[in-house]
Amino acid sequence: MSTDFENLLKETGFADEVRRFIKQAQTDELKTKGLYSDKVCSYKLKVSFGQGNIAQVPWIAFLGEGQEVSDGIYPVFLYYKTDDHLVLSYGISETKPPKNKWQNSILQNKTVSLHMQEKGFPFKRYGSSYVATVYENASKIVNSPSFDTILYHDLGKVLQDYQVILESEGAVESTPITTVSEDNIMLNQILYGPPGTGKTYATVNTALSILDKDYYETNQFNRTVLKKRFEKLCEDGFINFVTFHQSFSYEDFVEGLRPSIGVSKQLEYHVEPGIFKKICTDAMTSPSKKFVLIIDEINRGNVSRIFGELITLIETSKRKGEDEELVTKLPYSKETFSVPNNVYIIGTMNTADRSLSGLDIALRRRFIFRETPPQPELLADIRIEGLNVGEMLAVINNRIEILLNADHCLGHAYFLPLKKNPTLEQLSSIFKDQVIPLLQEYFFEDWQKIRWILNDHRKNDDICFISPTQWDQSLFGSEVTEPLKGNTYKVNDNNFSKIEAYLGIIDTRLISALEKIADEKNV
Repeated sequence: MSTDFENLLKETGFADEVRRFIKQAQTDELKTKGLYSDKVCSYKLKVSFGQGNIAQVPWIAFLGEGQEVSDGIYPVFLYYKTDDHLVLSYGISETKPPKNKWQNSILQNKTVSLHMQEKGFPFKRYGSSYVATVYENASKIVNSPSFDTILYHDLGKVLQDYQVILESEGAVESTPITTVSEDNIMLNQILYGPPGTGKTYATVNTALSILDKDYYETNQFNRTVLKKRFEKLCEDGFINFVTFHQSFSYEDFVEGLRPSIGVSKQLEYHVEPGIFKKICTDAMTSPSKKFVLIIDEINRGNVSRIFGELITLIETSKRKGEDEELVTKLPYSKETFSVPNNVYIIGTMNTADRSLSGLDIALRRRFIFRETPPQPELLADIRIEGLNVGEMLAVINNRIEILLNADHCLGHAYFLPLKKNPTLEQLSSIFKDQVIPLLQEYFFEDWQKIRWILNDHRKNDDICFISPTQWDQSLFGSEVTEPLKGNTYKVNDNNFSKIEAYLGIIDTRLISALEKIADEKNV
């Protein structure tokens, strides 16, 4: 996916600048002006060998809009010249804590300080940055025949990650990117987050705020009324809904040939419009009205194949009536076609299926992204026999984020039924039917890690959700049974009905506290 950046880097010949940088680092020369590019791949390039004094760790930084070396995040080459280590890093400013942060998947990488420690080198500076690639014996490696190709691939990947995080957090705008329409609503937007964070719920609110803003603002706290209004707009054709999947195609989305039996009883083929063409046609016949297309699971389809040439036409500046309007001829009907500016596209994206960095770059450039993270605080008022459900979810997600990443956290929506029915039976059903199967999928049935998530490794056996299987040696004999210990696990269905099992997820000490309260009541 970093091919675009790789090609740009090849065109600029950036590897030559890295060689120049390594060579200059061996001297006392601090001057950089006029020796290095001002920009690379649209990012500002800053090079430093020290200010007044020679730096122990000279660097090359790529800065997006709003990011500074002293206050921000940025890709950076750090050259530990006494160790001859060139480290391509996900940089973090030392002077001020940055407002933005790198993706959680990147935070799983080693820090520079840990890498240097493992190599036995004394730590110098920039230890909190995260390692992307290390080029050992850099002064020799940079002159090897394969260096350019390796460099462009490695740096291209880091620059791609940088673009994703800046776009998703609104720090910069890539060009071209969707701009704001007259009423300050984005024409193309994607709601993304882990499963169960309310993305579908949010599409209802977003669609209504576009089509009937006053009605939405008046009734925004009345979900029943909003849902009825949403359904009515769907019936009237102002909202259309489609789900992308692997077999969904351009012919389904835009137009394609469909077979039918004609008057002569012969098989005939005719051009049939897809859902996107239909809504665009409706929008062109009613230019004063707004139309919304909701694309669920937009990241599960082959976006390039589904949108085809229309991926460019959906840009705000390329839409019908705009100064840079683009018109295309459709391949089947041969009709001229452009996308009207009263069609709004709302996509939803499950980050557990695919992260933002894995999303088609052409799509990322044409949509703005709105995160829908888990909100355990929405569950804070749910208490079941002393258990704070919101606190329990927050603890589970903290562990998932460390062992996996934030893209796979559990959404609060799984636990919302507890608002109406705050019972242990309901909680047990949610865990057995939804939470445990989801964790199995996330961790590929690595039961040890699932036990860590649920804190089972610190509980007594009688309140563990997952336990190691106790083998009877008579089944196989000790030679077979001993190696099997700790490798197989069982789900303890009976323990899902014990409140102590859930309290133990947060802290096993809560179980003792609960028992003490119960004893005092019985006295």
